[in-house]
Amino acid sequence: MTPNRVKRYFRANPGSLFILAFQILLISAVGLLESSNASYANEIAGYAFYALVIGLAIQIGIVIREERKRSSSSNNNRSGST
Repeated sequence: MTPNRVKRYFRANPGSLFILAFQILLISAVGLLESSNASYANEIAGYAFYALVIGLAIQIGIVIREERKRSSSSNNNRSGST
């Protein structure tokens, strides 16, 4: 993947940055848990959860926005053709 394609992807899907952060944080928490640092792993896992919630909320907002654009566009096309 070229850097421009990556930039375009993240620009079109800004929530994916938070979801990527969730994955990285969760893997880090697993590593900390394996090294017997449970309290720190628990804290990192909490941050991972927040990143996931934020990422999903952003992506859901984008889907809703796109659906509204699409439905208003199809309504405009119907009213213009009659």
